[in-house]
Amino acid sequence: MQVLSDRTTNIRASVRDTQFELMLAIALVVMIIYLFLRNVPATIIPGVAVPLSLVGTFAVMVFLDFSINNLTLMALTIATGFVVDDAIVVIENISRYIEKGEKPLAAALKGAGEIGFTIISLTFSLIAVLIPLLFMGDIVGRLFREFAVTLAVAILISAVVSLTLTPMMCARMLSHESLRKQNRFSRASERFFERVIAVYGRWLSRVLNHPWLTLGVALSTLALSIILWVFIPKGFFPIQDNGIIQGTLQAPQSVSFASMAERQRQVASIILKDPAVESLTSFVGVDGTKPGAEQRPSADQPQAAG
Repeated sequence: MQVLSDRTTNIRASVRDTQFELMLAIALVVMIIYLFLRNVPATIIPGVAVPLSLVGTFAVMVFLDFSINNLTLMALTIATGFVVDDAIVVIENISRYIEKGEKPLAAALKGAGEIGFTIISLTFSLIAVLIPLLFMGDIVGRLFREFAVTLAVAILISAVVSLTLTPMMCARMLSHESLRKQNRFSRASERFFERVIAVYGRWLSRVLNHPWLTLGVALSTLALSIILWVFIPKGFFPIQDNGIIQGTLQAPQSVSFASMAERQRQVASIILKDPAVESLTSFVGVDGTKPGAEQRPSADQPQAAG
C-alpha cells in the first residue's frame, strides 16, 4: 500500500515558508530601526519588545488552544510591524527630553507619561479594526477568528511592553552622551536622510501650492481603486499549485460498466506515459464508491512529481 496523494507536504512547506517570513520580518524591522535611529542602545530597546510581545502572544494562544498554522503565523508576521511602532514612539519622546539635558529617569517618566494616552488610543483603534472578524459566521469566520485574536493580543501586549519595559530600558540604557555619539555609518545615513527630507519638503511645497490638482489626483485614485475592485478576480482562497490534477471522463449512458472501465484504463495508461506524472488513481462512478481502475507507472518508466 502506498499513498498516492499527500496534501500535508504542501501544508508543511507553507508553514515553513511562513515561519521563515516571520523571522525575516523581525530581522528587517531591527535593521530598519537601526537605520533610522542610528544608535545601538536605542535599537536594542524596540528589538527586545518584538520577541517579548510574540512570546506573550504564544502564551495566550496556548491558553486559548490555538495552533501554529498559516493564519496565526501570518498574524504574528503582521504584528511585527505594529509591535515596534509603540516602542519607537515612546523612545523618540523620551530621547527628546534627554537631548534637552534632563536625566534619563526623569525623561523616561515624563516622556512615557505624555505619550501613554496616545499609545492606548492607537492600540484600541487597531484592535477595533479586527472586531468585525470575530463576528463573521460560516467557515470564513472560523478561519479568521484565530487570525484576529492573535493579532489583537500581540498589539495589546506590545502596548503593555511599550508603557512598562521600554521606559525602564530607556532610563537604564540611554544617556545624553550615547544619543550624541556617532560613527561613520550614522553620519552618512544622517546626511542621506537630510537630503531625503529636503526633497520631500520641496515636493510638499508644490503639492500645497496646487490644492485643486492634489484633490483631483486623490479623487482619480479613489475612482481607479473602485474600478479595480470591481474587475479584480475574487475567490475564497488564491489558486495555488498543489501538484494534483483532477479530471472527469463522460460517456453516453448506454455504455456498460465494463466498457467504461476499459476505456478509463486506456486513458490512464496514456496519462501515465507523461514523465511529469508520478501516479494516477481513477474510479468509475460519480459517487466514487466503486473503484474501477488504479494504476501506477512501471519500474522502468520515468517518474516525476506531477
